Amino acid sequence: MADLRGSVRKSRLEGLKALRDVTAGAIEEVDPHLRAPLIRQLTIILGEIFELEGEKPQEKGSVLDDLAARREARTARAARSASS
Repeated sequence: MADLRGSVRKSRLEGLKALRDVTAGAIEEVDPHLRAPLIRQLTIILGEIFELEGEKPQEKGSVLDDLAARREARTARAARSASS
């Protein structure tokens, strides 16, 4: 349980991810007729994680991504100039 408490203190996203893992483990351990509420809770947790991860700013691409984008833009400009 210490991992769960520590994760909750770090951030909401980290706490939800730790709770996801605990809930998934509980689903595997509990009797099948008791799983439905845990599965429902896991679904809610996964939805919240998805929402929070969707709100993250997009990570900056690598230098190679930047070079590829520049090359593509140059090629597109050259193609437009050649067709004019």
